[in-house]
Amino acid sequence: MPTFHFAGVNALGEPVSGSIKAPSEMVARDSLGSRDQVHVSSIRPSFLSREWGSGKPKPASVLLFTRMTASLLRSLTLQESLEVTRDDLGDARMERVLWDVSVHVRRGRSLADTLAEHPAVFDPVYVAAVRAGEQANLQDVMRMLAESRRRSQETRRKVVKGLAYPATILGVGTVVSILILYVVVPRFAKAVADAGAEAPLIMRIMLGASHVLTVAGPAMLLGGVLLGWVGVRAYRTREGLRTRVDGAMLRIPILGTLLSQAALAAWARLFAILYSSGSPVAAAVEMAAQTIGNRKLRAQLGAVSRGHAHGRPLWQEMQLAGIAPIASKLVRVGEEGGRLGEMLAELAEYFEEETSYSVDKLTSRLEPLAIIIIMVPVALLVGGVYALMTASMQAVTS
Repeated sequence: MPTFHFAGVNALGEPVSGSIKAPSEMVARDSLGSRDQVHVSSIRPSFLSREWGSGKPKPASVLLFTRMTASLLRSLTLQESLEVTRDDLGDARMERVLWDVSVHVRRGRSLADTLAEHPAVFDPVYVAAVRAGEQANLQDVMRMLAESRRRSQETRRKVVKGLAYPATILGVGTVVSILILYVVVPRFAKAVADAGAEAPLIMRIMLGASHVLTVAGPAMLLGGVLLGWVGVRAYRTREGLRTRVDGAMLRIPILGTLLSQAALAAWARLFAILYSSGSPVAAAVEMAAQTIGNRKLRAQLGAVSRGHAHGRPLWQEMQLAGIAPIASKLVRVGEEGGRLGEMLAELAEYFEEETSYSVDKLTSRLEPLAIIIIMVPVALLVGGVYALMTASMQAVTS
């Protein structure tokens, strides 16, 4: 537990100083004020207690907190639930956040207002759902949030797992090709020169590629790194460029479909939670859209929200914005039949299943490409060696 050094005055007006162990600065101040009657004028963490890095809890810890809270609220008060969960998560960063939350709740603040002070941990959709749940049924809302996060993390793991193998093969193939051209081919060239033989056509082609890589390789690598750095910086700072790039990503065959399906699955499930907890439809659409990383898709859903706010049907706005046809159809059924929450849940499940299918499809397309990248330079090298041996044997026999 972190140690904090403090200075202040006690109840008698005498200056005091010292150190205290506490999960966070706020908890340390609260403990000193309520227990020791110390008015703290300054407080700072010790050098060894300082956090280096973002200090953000793991997503799995947020999910576990949400699930535990939903279960504990069946028999415990909110304050008791927070006190139980904060000590059982096994994540020191999340524990410090929950200490702050529990102290504020004990002082009478709402849970939603307290969570909103930790935007890096609890996004606006989470806070809005909790705020609505506090007015109705917090346990049900926490249960829905836990299920939504579980499914989102599961979908993300499927995507990462599905792309990891072909990406690894592509990386290995690229490294093998560079090593062959940079190390193996020059040695064969030296052997050919020492033997006084003429290199075959295949070997001369590979020698040319090896020469280009040897001479211009460092400059190409430096230029690529510099260009990548400039591109990433421009992507992060220029909203218009980021929207165009994200739109182009959605148009890539298979990959674009995969990105769109995964984003719409998360959006539909969050939208369903906000709608079920009582949020207005237009606000729920916009708020759920803000959690989508793709700026192009986020802008499309933002237009849907604004159009619906002017009184037009939600399904019609989704159709005009170019959202997947199945989404507008299911939303239309939900709007006209009074079952929008149910249809949104079905839409989320549909897109989650389609995401898994798209991952398998993309993997099946990338694996042959990765094998080709590895085999082409190896096949050229073997062909060149074979041609060289054949030419040498013919020279000897003649």
